[in-house]
Amino acid sequence: MAAASRRPGPPRPGLRFDTAGEVRDFFFAVLEGLPHAIILADPQGRVLVANGRARTLLADDILDRSCWELLASRLGVRPEALAPLAAGAGALTVSLDAPAAGGRRHLAISRHDLKSPFWRVAGFCLVLDDVTLSWLAGIQADRERRLAAMAEMAGAIAQDLKNPLGSLALYASLLRRELAADPDLAPLVDRMQQALRSMDRLCDTYQAAASLPELRPTAVPVADWLAEAAAELAAVTASRPVAVSLELGHTTPLILADRELLSQLALNLLLNAVQAMPAGGRIQIASRTLPGGPRGASWLEVAFRDSGHGIAPEHLGRIFDPFFTTRKKAAGLGLALVHRIVEAHQGLIEVDSSPAGSTFRILLPAPNPMTASFEQHG
Repeated sequence: MAAASRRPGPPRPGLRFDTAGEVRDFFFAVLEGLPHAIILADPQGRVLVANGRARTLLADDILDRSCWELLASRLGVRPEALAPLAAGAGALTVSLDAPAAGGRRHLAISRHDLKSPFWRVAGFCLVLDDVTLSWLAGIQADRERRLAAMAEMAGAIAQDLKNPLGSLALYASLLRRELAADPDLAPLVDRMQQALRSMDRLCDTYQAAASLPELRPTAVPVADWLAEAAAELAAVTASRPVAVSLELGHTTPLILADRELLSQLALNLLLNAVQAMPAGGRIQIASRTLPGGPRGASWLEVAFRDSGHGIAPEHLGRIFDPFFTTRKKAAGLGLALVHRIVEAHQGLIEVDSSPAGSTFRILLPAPNPMTASFEQHG
């Protein structure tokens, strides 16, 4: 049977690969247009080609150098962690200290062997992708499920205690009436009623922690919100050596949010920072706009940094748990409420801490400044 003949298709303007140079130029255009850092290396790991994102991440003079040595020296990836990738195809995720980027970053590195049906190709491709936001979203989703279960249990217990507490308060009131003239027993009943009122308020607090705050969204000017928070903290800490600075770099002037809850969020984080600096120190509030928000929006990132003593590593995983605290006479609900407010706004929260201080990063959905249509009000 004769082979079927091929009829030439219509010409495709702009895509002509008549020469090796045109093929090369198209290849590099594709590499530069990808949203990842891309490295092509020979079988020994010597870098043959790298796009601009890879050169920015690792080094300008990346060619002819070992990709494994670059990952170890520039990103601090341990050689033993790279060993599986060097041995064959695979992937790993690494966490990096990136102060210039606002905190820790999470980078996914995957290896893909080069294959072609047309000619023999020896080597592999490394794809490096910043997965910080998706990593944070996964961590927060796990945390939200755990906190929701804890809050539901606390709310159920508080509800179960309400009825007997109400009965005890009624009986104490009747007893107080009967013993009003007794100088010895009347004060005891007063203390009993005070204790019952405290227990009732505590039950109310537990029930409030069991549900997400109710949002009343308005168009909130970001600069005004953060400036007011800094001014309020300055008034509260006027007698203490605490310096508060603002570094506003966001390009989204408004966000749709509950202004009262945002004020509470900021004040809770700032007071938490003050408590971490008993001898005084510095607090910085920094903002910027990041791409990659939900439904095509951007993220407004607000970082609250302090120069305090930091958070113990064994406590980092629990600081947002309701009722967890390392301070005496504290309910342990401040950071739990911050988390609930962020969650209610469909945002993300991350904390990074060292003996030199802590940074709480808040990511809130923000409209694209070029397409925002809501008007400021409220």
